[in-house]
Amino acid sequence: TADGANAITLGASGNIIDGFTIDGNDGAGANAAIGISGGTANATIRNMTIRNVTAADIDFGSGATGTTTLTNLTLNAGATTTGIKFGAATGTVTATNVDTTGGSGLSVFGGNAAFSFDSTSSVSSVAGTAVRIVNRSGGSFGFAGTVTSGVAASGIFISAGLGLDTIGFTG
Repeated sequence: TADGANAITLGASGNIIDGFTIDGNDGAGANAAIGISGGTANATIRNMTIRNVTAADIDFGSGATGTTTLTNLTLNAGATTTGIKFGAATGTVTATNVDTTGGSGLSVFGGNAAFSFDSTSSVSSVAGTAVRIVNRSGGSFGFAGTVTSGVAASGIFISAGLGLDTIGFTG
């Protein structure tokens, strides 16, 4: 990728990305900004490692709709990087064995999607907020895995929900 660019930009619907590593560091110049980006419907991302990007490993922007499936992901975020970003997501997001380490782990801004992260998923933050949930208009958020944060980090931040939104951490 070009310095500061996105490695993969998702199409409008039905994307399946499976079984390889995205390394944002090509050894010359700046690293890639985002590993996988773009609003999409019914995406499946599985069996991936994403590392060495400068903004976000996966950034769905404001368009994760329908059924989004995340399975067997290892996301190594830098100190100022977010593992996964969802903006205004709708539909369902099912995550199995999704592990983020580094800066900020998981950001959910707006939307009314039903999120479900299983007990094999984990978020570990060293500098940013491990899980940030802000301005949701409804839906649900369930996280059965572990959430950890370092000395310079925050664990869980929830703010400004405008509608009925059920949030649970059971790990």
